[in-house]
Amino acid sequence: MVAASANRQTLLILTHNLDIGGVQKNVAALANDQINYRKVIIVLLEDDKEIRYSLNPNIEVKLITLLLIDQKDYETGLKLFNYRLQQLNTVFNGISADIALSFEDYSNILLMQAKFTGKKVLSCRVSLNHYQNFPKTHLLPPEFYYDNIAHYYPSADAIICVNRLIASELRQRLDHAGIHVIYTGLDFAGIELYKQQPVEITQPFLLNCSRLHPQKGLPVLFKAFARIAGQVPHDLAIIGDGPQRQELIELANTLGISQRLHLLGKLNEPYAYLSAADLFVFPSLNEGFSNAVLEALYCGAGVIASRYTGHEEILKDYGNLVAINDVEALAAKMLHFLTDTPALARLKNQQKRDAGGFDVKNTCAQYQSLLASLYQ
Repeated sequence: MVAASANRQTLLILTHNLDIGGVQKNVAALANDQINYRKVIIVLLEDDKEIRYSLNPNIEVKLITLLLIDQKDYETGLKLFNYRLQQLNTVFNGISADIALSFEDYSNILLMQAKFTGKKVLSCRVSLNHYQNFPKTHLLPPEFYYDNIAHYYPSADAIICVNRLIASELRQRLDHAGIHVIYTGLDFAGIELYKQQPVEITQPFLLNCSRLHPQKGLPVLFKAFARIAGQVPHDLAIIGDGPQRQELIELANTLGISQRLHLLGKLNEPYAYLSAADLFVFPSLNEGFSNAVLEALYCGAGVIASRYTGHEEILKDYGNLVAINDVEALAAKMLHFLTDTPALARLKNQQKRDAGGFDVKNTCAQYQSLLASLYQ
């Protein structure tokens, strides 16, 4: 691939998909901002996922065809990665771009191994501890990530972390002067457009928005809700989908809460539910920078969460945080705030003020400043 000429700046963005999710929402917002400065091309690794966020019509999208895989094959993850690397190199052969910006470690490692001669910028979204908690991520074991991060990341032109914790972890592992922190921001005006829409639940309810995945700690939430369900009129609503869906349905049946459970699936704009919920309960095991939590803070749903690694940069402790995997403590916090109206009102007011500093305009401006410096 031949780098673009200086008078025709082009930014290539690499990510898995633009289906519903925090990363996807951030990518769409950034691409829509960057098109004001330069040509933007988005390359998606998954062509089977719907593009759920609006993109400026001048943004070009290229899709890598999904490879049918046998998940029982132990080498499937590496075979899929190598296939995507081959396909990505083919795409790069037909693209002239100055800078490639990738999101999340999987895409970052792909970009660093790919035959792209422009500058490479990596966006790191999760704590490195994440990989210790799960046997595989994207069908690849922890050592795949640790080894490739150590080998390839020092050669990146810039590394952008969504919080100080991730930046600190990388600085301890890498000899790299170009590690930056840019927080995720919210589109306040866009959120306000959706907040007043009707919701389908008539009962008061608690809410969680997340991928239905073991990382999110949803069994802990279900068990905690089961402990207090007989003491409050609230139902439990879950926005999102994922591989744990059937397991969670079975758990709800076992716990006897299935009649109080609302699995709402994926929603592009969950803000009406976030505004209507009395509590947003987030028992995640680990996070990078949670869009869902930040949106809940802004929309005025009182947030109760686990003390996942890195929570301090977004969640202040107003007596609303509990230890990871502590069902009893989570149930007690939920019951306390649901039965103490003044305490819940104070929590919501304090948290909404905290969210006010996270504006997507600031996020996009910081990205633009960094990218502009790399074009010079």
